[in-house]
Amino acid sequence: MADFNKILNTIDSNIDSEINLFNHELKSILSTMANLVKNRAIENYTDPLEFDFAMQQVLADSGYYDLVDDFINKSYDKNYNEIISLFQSSGLLTTFSEADIADIKAIKKLDLEFFKSIGNQASLKLKADLYKYSLSNLSTDEMVENIANSLKDTDLVRYSSTYAETAIGNFNQAIIDLKSVDLKDTVRIYTGVLDKKTRTFCKCVLKQRKYYNNSEGMKLKSDPRRAYNCRHLIIPVSLSFATERGYTSGKFTC
Repeated sequence: MADFNKILNTIDSNIDSEINLFNHELKSILSTMANLVKNRAIENYTDPLEFDFAMQQVLADSGYYDLVDDFINKSYDKNYNEIISLFQSSGLLTTFSEADIADIKAIKKLDLEFFKSIGNQASLKLKADLYKYSLSNLSTDEMVENIANSLKDTDLVRYSSTYAETAIGNFNQAIIDLKSVDLKDTVRIYTGVLDKKTRTFCKCVLKQRKYYNNSEGMKLKSDPRRAYNCRHLIIPVSLSFATERGYTSGKFTC
């Protein structure tokens, strides 16, 4: 049991570390982005229609695309070996095939495209706002202030951290699910950290200490009450592993 919990703690610690790094770098990038918008988009582009290209270049030069690329292609992989160990410590032996690796790369690609779409949405919003401001009698300083406020109101600023934490958690679950379909005679348990940050729903499920069939496990995984920032996993384990640790068969009733 100790090894199993130790692996879960390592996974959670890795997520915290990677999200903290992401947030630190994102804060710096947003500051750079605001300055680039001021220096390039407003002062150098008199035609608002040209701002679309300018904003794409701002996203690239500020380091946003590099941050997203590194996060998905490096931070995600920090838990790969731990997840394999998690299977083994729960009484299940498994390996990842070349086909599995291809599926993992496909998941990464989708997440990468999603994060880039957040940048594109910000670009479109700022372009529309710049066009609006250019038709007014605002001074350059006033336009800069308004554009800065517009940037703060985009999903890029408001939700990037939430998306990042949710994405890395979902990726860990996706890797587990990828191998779960191949495993026979298993049950599912809901597990992970239980601390002050754990939401009420997750506390309830964790404290019930039940194991589930595949259908109930899928229902739990997709429950909207754990849609964002959830740090918990639905893990396949052997029946003996579950019962020896006090889990009982049932449905979650939270």
